[in-house]
Amino acid sequence: MEKALTKVNSLKVGSLWISKKAKEEFSNITEDINTISNTVEEKARWVFNKLKGKPLKSLPDLLREYNLPPGLFPPEHNLL
Repeated sequence: MEKALTKVNSLKVGSLWISKKAKEEFSNITEDINTISNTVEEKARWVFNKLKGKPLKSLPDLLREYNLPPGLFPPEHNLL
């Protein structure tokens, strides 16, 4: 009888361990799918913006990035 109880308890522990590992794997798979989805969305947006001809950064941001003064181009030439 004691052997049977030990066997049942070990099966329960094993079952709990398997359940925990399965939940961890599902969580990891979900994270991977979300990461892939976000990456695809970002790249699709990038391609769409390239096709539209829309710059990814505004002129003031580009000027700032290259340490150029904000008034470098007259306002009538700022078409963005």
